[in-house]
Amino acid sequence: MKQFKDYLAESERVYNYRIKIVGDVSIEFMSQLKQKLDQFDPVKIGSQKSTPVQMSPADFPKFNNDSVTSFDVEFR
Repeated sequence: MKQFKDYLAESERVYNYRIKIVGDVSIEFMSQLKQKLDQFDPVKIGSQKSTPVQMSPADFPKFNNDSVTSFDVEFR
């Protein structure tokens, strides 16, 4: 029979998010954003990926001719 702490450890959830930013993103901005995300105890912060310039980027209908930078984050 398992102890309560074993059940508790197994029930820990991980939440996955994809953060998207439209436009050019500076290295300084990304480092500040990652510092702010550290307060939420991230399990993993993925590397950033950029799309080529698009006429109308997905998820951002009000922007034209911009690229989208995205990265994945996992939190407890």
